[in-house]
Amino acid sequence: MRQLRRVVAGRAGWRTGNTPASAFRPVRAEGTQIVGDDGRIVLDCWAGNGAVLAGHHHPRVFAAQQRHELNRRLGTAEPFLADAQVALAANLAELAPGGDALVSFYPSRQEALLAAMMLAQRRHAGKRPLIVNFSPEIPLIKHMVPLPYGEAGALALQLHLRKNGPRALLPGAILAEPLSVALGNRLPPAGFLKRLRRLADEFGLVLISDESRCGLGRTGALFASEHDGIVPDITVVGSGLGGGVADIVAVLLNRRMFARIVGQMKTITMPEDQRGCWGQTMLIGSAVLNALIDDGLIRNAGVVGQYLRQRLLELRQRHPQRLAAIHGRGLMIGIELRRSPAAIVARTAATLLFADHGIYAGSAQGNRHVLTVTPPLSFSRDEADQLVNALETILSYNYVSLLWRTSRANRTARISVMK
Repeated sequence: MRQLRRVVAGRAGWRTGNTPASAFRPVRAEGTQIVGDDGRIVLDCWAGNGAVLAGHHHPRVFAAQQRHELNRRLGTAEPFLADAQVALAANLAELAPGGDALVSFYPSRQEALLAAMMLAQRRHAGKRPLIVNFSPEIPLIKHMVPLPYGEAGALALQLHLRKNGPRALLPGAILAEPLSVALGNRLPPAGFLKRLRRLADEFGLVLISDESRCGLGRTGALFASEHDGIVPDITVVGSGLGGGVADIVAVLLNRRMFARIVGQMKTITMPEDQRGCWGQTMLIGSAVLNALIDDGLIRNAGVVGQYLRQRLLELRQRHPQRLAAIHGRGLMIGIELRRSPAAIVARTAATLLFADHGIYAGSAQGNRHVLTVTPPLSFSRDEADQLVNALETILSYNYVSLLWRTSRANRTARISVMK
């Protein structure tokens, strides 16, 4: 059995590109720290791409798991409501943008977004099926029209709507993220979401805010759209709601839009695909929500995030030839490395952060020059200092030293994985 574990670990290491993280075998985690089987402690600045909102092994989440087991609560998807599901839905409905919402749960971001788009298409009884998509990483589906994220895309949409008016096939909905995760946690230009809100109101479009990764306190506010002072018609929140141990995403349909869809406040059939959104999952969701609000994690995300951003901006002034820009808000940061023939790519920076400094960070899916930082919301100032100091050390290396250190880290990872 021991030999089998070695073979499986070795294969996993080769599949992940032989980075130092491949050779690290975690045995336990708490808060922002992960402990390996060799006793090494790693500072988690990635947190499952931001899914571990409250921190690893949070007492509230752990207690919810135990309570579910001790009380033998319903754990399968059966066609009736559980108390925990009703409680979480009621709390989210009360906290939702606009003050009230209809809530439904789904096991993944893709299914939740699909449900949100289906709801938006019902606004015009299917007569305006086109959906304008400002999120570059969402796979194109039928009736989806992609536009570039930012001012250029918003201007293109505005010109199309006002030039063609009722003569054109108008879209029925707009899908946008308050921060673009694929582009490296990049904020849109000021007024971008407000312009989309005005266009939606003027031409009868449904505004869908995809906050599945930037919502629930990560930006320093419960919902990222609050920073722009708008109320989306549909808000998708999730990934972090499961605390990194459960899969749950919520779709919040604003009460005003709900009334427009059904004509009057009676009933509506929500798109159903709620496998696993019962029992323990709901208890964990409530525990995470309570931790965010009662333990002050949202405020901490805003305060420490601002401190980290300021430290990174100062670092950029000291290394303008290596750092191009600092993106993001709260504890959702993108560190853009300058592009040049001898540039550091984000993957190299992440490798050296892990190998030499015990810090686990990520890289943007749509931009290989952006290092992403999305730690648990319990992240402290001391840990922010630890990250910045480590990054400054890496930025001070010359090109030859970078190549040598990266090669050494990857070679060590291969040896460790195959042991």
